[in-house]
Amino acid sequence: MSESPKLSAIRDKVRSGERLSEEDGIALFLEPDLLAVGALANEVREKRHGDRTYFNRNMRVEVTNVCVASCGPLANSSHARGARSIRCRLKLACIS
Repeated sequence: MSESPKLSAIRDKVRSGERLSEEDGIALFLEPDLLAVGALANEVREKRHGDRTYFNRNMRVEVTNVCVASCGPLANSSHARGARSIRCRLKLACIS
């Protein structure tokens, strides 16, 4: 499989140290060659951190605007169907 022109352009930007745009991020997200995207990400990781690898465990992102967590400003929230449920703006979405 040959590399897409968009991915090739992004690879050139990454290697020259240029900042990626939102459009570049969307192109990476939509890129069907996941192995090539992963290889590019690994190239950046190795350049920044050498042989060290960091992992983030137990991260859960709530993909709804109904908060069921007991965190910060939404500590009084309850289940989505409950009488006391809180619908939050996107900026207040909880990560627990």
